[in-house]
Amino acid sequence: MAMMSHRLRRALLTATSSFNRSISLSPVTSLAPPADFPTASVVLQRSVLGRFTGVNRAPARLFSTKQYKLYKEGDEITEDTVLFEGCDYNHWLITMDFPKDNPLSPEEMVSTYEHTCAKGLGISLQEAKEKIYACSTTTYQGFQAIMTEQESERFKEIPGVVFILPDSYIDPQNKEYGGDKYENGVITHRPPPIQHNRRPRDRFNSRSDRGGGGGQNFQRNAQYGQQPPMQGGGGGYGGPPQHSYGSPGQGGQAPPPFQGGYNQGPAGSPPPPPYQAAGYNQGQGSPVPPYQGTPGGYGQGGPGNYSQGPPQGGYNQGGPQGNGNLGPAPGAGNPGYGQGYSGAGQISGGTLRASDDFPVDKYLIELKDEASKLQYIFEYITFRDLLIDCNYRGGAIAVINSLRTSIDNCYITRFGNTNGILVQSGHETYIRNTFLGQHITAGGDRGERNFTGTAVNLMGNDNAVTDTVIFSAAIGVMISGQANLLSGVHCYNKATGFGGTGIYLRLPGLTQNRIVNSYMDYTGIIAEDPVQLQISGTFFLGDAFILLKSMSGVVKGINIVDNMFSGSGNGVPIVKLDESRKAFHDVDQVVVDRNSVNGMAMKSTVAKGSVDGNGTSWTVDFNPVLLFPNLIKHVQYTLVADGFPVHALRNVSGNRVMVETNAPVTATVYVTVDQ
Repeated sequence: MAMMSHRLRRALLTATSSFNRSISLSPVTSLAPPADFPTASVVLQRSVLGRFTGVNRAPARLFSTKQYKLYKEGDEITEDTVLFEGCDYNHWLITMDFPKDNPLSPEEMVSTYEHTCAKGLGISLQEAKEKIYACSTTTYQGFQAIMTEQESERFKEIPGVVFILPDSYIDPQNKEYGGDKYENGVITHRPPPIQHNRRPRDRFNSRSDRGGGGGQNFQRNAQYGQQPPMQGGGGGYGGPPQHSYGSPGQGGQAPPPFQGGYNQGPAGSPPPPPYQAAGYNQGQGSPVPPYQGTPGGYGQGGPGNYSQGPPQGGYNQGGPQGNGNLGPAPGAGNPGYGQGYSGAGQISGGTLRASDDFPVDKYLIELKDEASKLQYIFEYITFRDLLIDCNYRGGAIAVINSLRTSIDNCYITRFGNTNGILVQSGHETYIRNTFLGQHITAGGDRGERNFTGTAVNLMGNDNAVTDTVIFSAAIGVMISGQANLLSGVHCYNKATGFGGTGIYLRLPGLTQNRIVNSYMDYTGIIAEDPVQLQISGTFFLGDAFILLKSMSGVVKGINIVDNMFSGSGNGVPIVKLDESRKAFHDVDQVVVDRNSVNGMAMKSTVAKGSVDGNGTSWTVDFNPVLLFPNLIKHVQYTLVADGFPVHALRNVSGNRVMVETNAPVTATVYVTVDQ
């Protein structure tokens, strides 16, 4: 079974010998647990959607050599326990994929099934027909045949084969498998059977829980995606109840994400029995009924069908909180992507601490799979209530090519000159209620000018950091992906005066990020060539300011509005321009306005001024206020004078507005400009 490459490095030995699992990826080093804390140490396995490998497979079962005992409530679950009638590992479902541009007829599909069976088992075509007992060309594409588990593994390299799964009765009362009945080449279409309180599938039916560890209760051809087959269709007879979620193009709905788990407990303790239709108690949560799909005809997850969706399993982390769920579970990936994602895992409660020889270029938790070619690898993984001590070695958490990952209520500290949290590619990693700092301090640290590293590095799109405190690092949040949201973020990581940056937006030319309702505490924001950036409702303390840094001279679609700035009275501008590389020449839709300023110099792209006197020329100088030099795009003025002089706007260069009259007059000129 492929590892869930959280790559939770061969980490942590637990405080007790009875729970000696490791957070593993590489055998190079280990994490030493702190003496005072039990460690949350686990193996994160790839879910049922993971790639099949030959590593850690359960020993092959020989045909008819074992007697399996059907599970009944209260029974002890052993290697020989079967949770679903008919699942004897001698009956197998092989699903196949056919070209969409040149679809085969049902007869041609059945012929393909027969030849595939013959090829996989190495037998004649006639012998293959005798092995096949069911098939389908409609609600799913595949056949069922009698073979040993060892023989089933031969099919995973055959072109066209997608999944190989153990079969079980769709109608236990009549001992009927799913699909249309096949007898030596004769196909009998069958109506949907009546259900008899069939248990939903769960993780205890996987090979890894049947003794021997490792392995999964399905295999897949490496050339296909990782999502199990959809076993249903509108109005038709459903196939075997292996899974109620499906590959693209076969309709249906994905099952809900993982809703429970079992407590790992001490070594040797059996897991509890599978939950019944009345609901499944997931720790401290409310009972969750099994996924039943939508009402209608019988099927396996298609629209209008009865569904036997599996409750995605997991196991309790066993940390101090005792309420975490983690583990192999089918993800609820979007079928539209044409690929499956491993998901629905959780680590909750515990302490991770790096050893003295932990690699400085690694992370204690690495959610990635370098061998995968999928666009997205993992989905719905949660890290909650963790203290992660990096021991000034590597980083804490790396989330790579993942969807909908949550990092909630974690304390991350003592990371090295790297990232505390790295988010790269993927979508929708949510970091919330979390505290990060390279050094444990409450501010005013004597070594603050020597802080290094980046607390959060967002190198992907559509992520959020909310209600999070960053109390020490050279850079609080580094952003190089679009459509991210920072809200309620308090940065006092390293003062700007010491060379620190609270938030650094390194997305020249297309920023598309929002920073709202946050607190920049003696450390500011830098944005390179920002295009579409919102900064609002944020408090800047201690001369903290916003720096717009020119890379190619572009700044567009910027809103810096409704913020508060408080400084020391030394005239530090609230917004600065860095044009040392190139002057800003492409400025459009930039609004810096409605900011409250105390003890700092106001800068704005909208300004009002007035001048009065007697004469023919009036000039209002906006240089102290306007952000960009020598740039006034719009002017509106009013001249209030005795009499009716002829007047005109004569000049707007150098951010100075000059109005002239045709004759001397006593007047006041009111001017409004914007850039």
